Amino acid sequence: MSRLLAHITYFDASVTAGVDSRTSAVKTSAAWRDFNFNAVVRLLDEMECAYDSFAMIEAVVDVNEGHAYQDRLRQWRASACAAAAAPATSTSAARALAAADGHASSPPSSSHGRVAVRVAAHTLAHPFRLAWAHREHMAAELENFDWFLSVEGDTLVPGRAMSAQVALAPTLYTKHGLLLGFTRVVNDSAGNSFFSDIVRPAARTTILALDGLGDFVTPTNTYAAVWAYPRNVMRAFVKSSDWKPELNTKTIRGMRERAAWGWRHGHIVTPVHGSALRIYHLGKSGPYHVKQRGHNSWPVDKLVER
Repeated sequence: MSRLLAHITYFDASVTAGVDSRTSAVKTSAAWRDFNFNAVVRLLDEMECAYDSFAMIEAVVDVNEGHAYQDRLRQWRASACAAAAAPATSTSAARALAAADGHASSPPSSSHGRVAVRVAAHTLAHPFRLAWAHREHMAAELENFDWFLSVEGDTLVPGRAMSAQVALAPTLYTKHGLLLGFTRVVNDSAGNSFFSDIVRPAARTTILALDGLGDFVTPTNTYAAVWAYPRNVMRAFVKSSDWKPELNTKTIRGMRERAAWGWRHGHIVTPVHGSALRIYHLGKSGPYHVKQRGHNSWPVDKLVER
């Protein structure tokens, strides 16, 4: 069984207030901050209960110095898997978490004790640099883990999505030089599902039919705020220009996204059929569902043009 090193980027609005004026009112509210904490706990519980491809998971939660929830995270213990969904502390948080319930993994009935959590507090020149905090640690641990996962704290990566990665990604890269990407999905309060980042379909002529693996396509937007790579991919990724580009603190546009994109200039594809690689942007689901410049509004059945 494999070993997974996961880094979770988790901002607290009490520290980062004012960074994004469009959403600062929401992100400094008690409901939002409690929700975000519960989303991280839910992800940890999902790792414990449903990441069955891994015998051991080291989950590092990267937080800003002074993060109000860091001590509570350090007290996290693997819960009984029958109750894997984290309890929400507000009605709106409950609705946002529930928006993905129909799509998340069904956990087994017992806890395996596979996850070890470490909270790492960082003092940074700009809060968005927190998204890069995992780079040095992952590079140093390259030969000690089989898989590497980077995820933003308000995103749920179901166990079935990681199982699909383990089943497909190594062969995709070894035989075809392709990277297996996730597609990020939001759900509104009525249960309708939309892509979070994709705003138009890929051309049907770009579909790749790979013997023994299925049909794949490069989405029109390969960003998903999450990436997962096996060691053979990571060995090449850490040598690429996408691993540690120059970052100017005076020009913050795209700083966080460049880290969360992963190997952006690799050849990222995702399956044409099925939902195995879908992950859930809880931070824009349920009562927090907001359509922005076409995002969070493209139907999930339109990955490829008809």
